[in-house]
Amino acid sequence: MDFFQIAQLAAIGLAGGFMAGLVGIGGGIVIIPLLVYVANLGAISLVAIQIGPEKLATGISMV
Repeated sequence: MDFFQIAQLAAIGLAGGFMAGLVGIGGGIVIIPLLVYVANLGAISLVAIQIGPEKLATGISMV
């Protein structure tokens, strides 16, 4: 990963977090389309990205 790609992904994450806090929606509804159109990530990568936080939240809630 080069610096530009890391900065691009960080900006997408910040935009998704900002919109989620501002509008009260889930961040995935903003982040996933941005990752498809801006970062050019494929479907397999997006499924892994979407499942990761769900597994983390489930694991934390079980403790």
